[in-house]
Amino acid sequence: MFSRSPSLLPDGVYPFAMDEYPLAVMAMAEAPAELEALLKATARATGVEIIRDIPVELICRTPDGLDPRFMVWWPLGSDRLHILTPKELIRGRA
Repeated sequence: MFSRSPSLLPDGVYPFAMDEYPLAVMAMAEAPAELEALLKATARATGVEIIRDIPVELICRTPDGLDPRFMVWWPLGSDRLHILTPKELIRGRA
């Protein structure tokens, strides 16, 4: 767990599903509703607390052993979870 805001994450590589990407090609975006539900269920099942404005890495255990990982952030003033996502996958940004 990081004690920094997402805009201050240290340069490096971060998880998105089954891959890792450099921070320079990533941005925070709202998680799709189905993924948000999965992430919240994962957090509950594993005892990981999602605290506002603190990024946390969640590992979603699957029966097939692929175990995708996501950097999750719940920003103040938003009801929706956000995930660190490769910019090329984000749609609808202004």
